[in-house]
Order: sequence, then structure tokens, then C-alpha cells
Amino acid sequence: MNRDETVELFLKGREAWNAWAEGLLAEREAMEAAGTWKSHRRLEFPWWREEGQNLETEAWLNRAFADFSRCLFHVQKQKRTEGAADESKADGFPVTPTKSIQLEAYRINFSRFVFPSDVEFESATFNGEVYCFAATFTGTVRFESSTFNHHALFERTTFSLEASFESATFAGVARFEGATFAGDAQFDSVIFTSNALFRGATFGGRASFDRVTFKSDAIFVDAIFSGDARFDSANLSCGADFEGSTFNSDAWFESATFTLGAWFNNVRFTSTAFFESADFRGNTSFVESCFNRNASFYAIRGERGFDMAGTVFEDVPDFVQAHFEEAPRLDNVKVYGCWIERHQRPERKSPEILRQCRWYAARRFGRRVRTWPVRAAKGGWRRVWVGNADIPARWRALKRLAIQGHDTERELEFHSRELQSQRFEDDWPLPLRFWSADAWVGALRFWSGLFYGLFSDFGRSIFRPFLLWWATIAVFALYFLAGQPDVLERRHTAGPQGASTVAYVKLIPSLLRDPPPCYAGPPGEDARPSPGRLTGLVAPVAASTNALAEAFRLAIRNGSIFLDGGDDSARRTYGCLYGIQSYGGSPAPFVPGFVSDASGLQKVLSALYIFLFGLALRNILKMK
Repeated sequence: MNRDETVELFLKGREAWNAWAEGLLAEREAMEAAGTWKSHRRLEFPWWREEGQNLETEAWLNRAFADFSRCLFHVQKQKRTEGAADESKADGFPVTPTKSIQLEAYRINFSRFVFPSDVEFESATFNGEVYCFAATFTGTVRFESSTFNHHALFERTTFSLEASFESATFAGVARFEGATFAGDAQFDSVIFTSNALFRGATFGGRASFDRVTFKSDAIFVDAIFSGDARFDSANLSCGADFEGSTFNSDAWFESATFTLGAWFNNVRFTSTAFFESADFRGNTSFVESCFNRNASFYAIRGERGFDMAGTVFEDVPDFVQAHFEEAPRLDNVKVYGCWIERHQRPERKSPEILRQCRWYAARRFGRRVRTWPVRAAKGGWRRVWVGNADIPARWRALKRLAIQGHDTERELEFHSRELQSQRFEDDWPLPLRFWSADAWVGALRFWSGLFYGLFSDFGRSIFRPFLLWWATIAVFALYFLAGQPDVLERRHTAGPQGASTVAYVKLIPSLLRDPPPCYAGPPGEDARPSPGRLTGLVAPVAASTNALAEAFRLAIRNGSIFLDGGDDSARRTYGCLYGIQSYGGSPAPFVPGFVSDASGLQKVLSALYIFLFGLALRNILKMK
């Protein structure tokens, strides 16, 4: 239909309109059943237009088209403005004159209207409340450059194909609550003077709000975005509420401005989220939101509170060069990352997540991600992502934010992840470029970080160094006991293999059940020490202890580094284990060479464990 026919039918009311629409839809179903319906979608940028491929289909599309372009709608008791009599010209092309429509009602009512095909509202002006409650637009609908001077209600409206409101102006409240946009929805450069309500709206295609201006509240609570959602350079002058929304595709908020506040609580970003260069001037909250893929907050600015408590990042977020006037809240923030997830979360070893990691790195940084072969949980070998040149910088940025907020726990966590992310990227286990000092530094950092993580969980565990310290004491005590003469005799009587380490390990349970006595010296010889001959302790002293207890005393004294029981204690310990010898005419304990070497090594290891224990204790108590 042309515009005059469209307006004439609309003025007859909803019943006449829907009767016409239902007749056309039934006719189309019959044509499809008979096989005479032939059409295809042709791109007329930026939208797709359905075009008939035979005369019958093209005739149906022409009859089903509704044209309200450049219509001026008036309601009862409002002044009517006549349209221009002649055609005006824009850029040398004729423009259809405005057509005034006077309605004997208090609102412009499209509620429950059925539009069988494309609808054109381009440059229309609505001087009254517009009601499109539960309307159905079967084809493409265009409200481009339209003006809504009063409230516009599109609640529970269904847009089966594309819907364009580009450059439209909403002077009153715009209600799209529960609306369904099955195709692309374009709101670029739209001006919302009053509240814009999209609560529970569903966007099946791309939702574009680029350069849109929200002069009042923008409510997208529980909205679902199945396609890309673009809010680039959007100006949200009042509150912006996206609580409970779901973004199933990319979400773009680059250079957006949030003037009063932004709420993204419990939002799920299943794809990438870009907030680069966004300006958050009011309080901002991402509490308990989930980012399943990369989240970029590069160079954002936060001027008030920025709350991310309980937020989960599957990949490492990008806060490089982000600036906050007040430190952001990072309590209970969980950041996994592709490489870490492969090792710490075996239940999530999904090829899809690995594909996402590689996809993002290729798209964002233009480089191939290095991989490393590891054994898969169910057998076979798999190459997983282990390095990315940008990831350490991201961890450093997160660490800087934690330091700014005096969050010691997050600071230690992010520091540990920075060291891990440098492995196989900047740091390698062997300095293959041996002529380069950086290669040697990287290898040293690789192994130091590896042992630092194993021994103390990067300064966050007091139990690891404590248990390792006691384990070292036990190992060295048994090592000291292995050289005791009576134990050596037991080992030799066990057979030719008794001197082996495995045989000694098997002998340890019997030594713990039946500790060997102190060394008593050669049988049948004088108990007094003399040059070249070892003797044991005097009987009362030897009876008060045994070789196992003295071996542990020696290991504990070495492990304590600075603990020294004095000459008498050393004489009793070494004399019980290895005997007494004559030194300068005076009796002195005999200390074998292997015992001296092992004691030095144990003191070095113990000093390291004590240092790590003290460092972890300092970090836990948040001492500076």
C-alpha cells in the first residue's frame, strides 16, 4: 500500500486493520503451501529487505507494505498542523510532503495491531502518547528520525525482523519492557529525554545503541542480548541499570559515559566485554557478575566507588592504564585465566574454552598463542595455552589496583599469577640464548618462581614451609642415623643389598620400633679414648638416651640454625651416634665428614624455610 491507503485503513480501526493483515498472512501461507512463494532477503544498508522473485510474490509484498513515513499524528484537543502543499528537496532529491492525521482519541493506539510485512515510520511525528502494547510487526519496521513528543509504549511488542529507531527522539517515557526483537534492533543516535525502560526485553539479533543519549534513567534489568550489544560512545546521563542482564555475544561499551551511576550486578557476559576508555563518573557496581571470556577495561576512568566484590573472570581482565580516584573493591574476586584453568580446574577442560582463548589472542593482539603439550585427563595429548605477552601486564595492573586498595590478599594472588604467566613467554627453564644476560635472568626467575610457589604458595602459606622444615628434620635425622656403627652393622647383616638406600628405607620401621642404643665402642676393649681408637659414652649417660633420639636432636639443632646446646650436648649427641675419640689428649666427640656436609646443607634449607615462614606470617598479619 502507498501512504494514503495505509492511513485510510489505519483510521478504520484495529479490527479492519487486523482483518486485512490476517487475510494477507493466510494468503501467504497458501502460496507457501502451493510452492508459488519465492522471495529472498536483499541488503539495503544497514537493513535487509524482502524482495519477491516472481510477480505474484512481489505483488503480495507491495500490498502488505505499510507506509506511515513523514506522517504527523495528532490526538484529540491538540492543534492540527497541515502538511506542506508542495514537495521540498533535500540534496537535490524530492522529499514526500508531511501528512497530518487527526485522531478522535486521547492516544495514538497501535496496540495489538498486526503488521504482515515491512512498516515505514521514517520521519514521523507523534504529538500524543503512542501505544503499541503487544503489537506484532511481522516484517521490518523503521522509526528512523521519528519524534515521539509524549510517552511511547512498546511493551510486549514483537519485532519479528529488523527494527530501526535510528536518530529518533523520545520526549516522554519510552517503554520497551518485555519487548522481543527477533532481528537487529538499531537505536543509534537516539535521544531519550525521559526514562528508557527495557526491563526484560529480548534482543535476538544485534542491538546497537551507539552514540545514544539517555538524559534520564536507562533500565535494562533482566534484558537478554543474544547478538552483539553496542553502546559505544553512549551518553548515560542518569542511572544505568543492567542488573541481572545476560550478554550472550560481544558487549561493547567503548568510550561510553556513565554520569550518575552504573549497575551491572549479577550480569553474565558469556562473550567478550569491552569497556575501553569508558568514563564512570558515579558509583559503579559489578558485584557478583561473571565474565566468561575476556573483559577489557583498558584506560577506563572511575571517579567514585567501583565495586567488583565477588566478580568472576574466566580470563584475565585488562585494567592496563585504568585510573581510579578511589581504590576499587576487589573482595572475593576470582580470576582464573586460560592456562590456570587447564590445571587448577580439571572439570572445565573444555576445547571450547581453549578455542576462545586462542580466538581472542588472535583477534586482540594479532599474534599466534604459544601452546605446550600436556597429558589430557582421559588419555592422549593435548596442546594447551601457556603464554601470552600481554597477560603479565594485565596481572601487574590488577596488582596495582590491589595495592591501591591495600588488599594484601589480592595483591599476593595477582603477583603469583604474574610470575606464572611469564613462564614459557618471557622466562624459560634453560637459557638457550646463553650469550644474553636477559636469558639467564629469565631462567633464574623461572626456577625461583617455581620453587617459591612450591615451597610457600608465593608467600601465602605458613603450613608449607613449616611442614617442609619438619620433613627436612626427619630426613636428615634418618640420614645421620644411617651412619651410626650399630645401624651399619644391621644393614650389612641384611645381605649384599643392605647398604642400598632402598634397603635402608625398608629398615627404618624396625629402627623406629626398636631404636638402636648408643655406640658402645669396640667389644672387649678399654673404654678410655686413645688416638686412632673410638670409644662410647660412659654407661650412665649412654643408658639415658639412644641413637635415634640423638639423631633427631642433632637434626633439630641444625634446623634451628642458631640453637646451640653447648659442648656437653654436642659431646653427648655425637658420642652416642659415632663415638668418642682422643683429641689433644682430651676426649672429644667424633664427627664424620658426611655429617658435617649434611649439617651445612640442612642449615641452608632450614634458613630458607624459616624465611618463607616469616614472610607468610607477615603477609597473613598484613604487616608492612
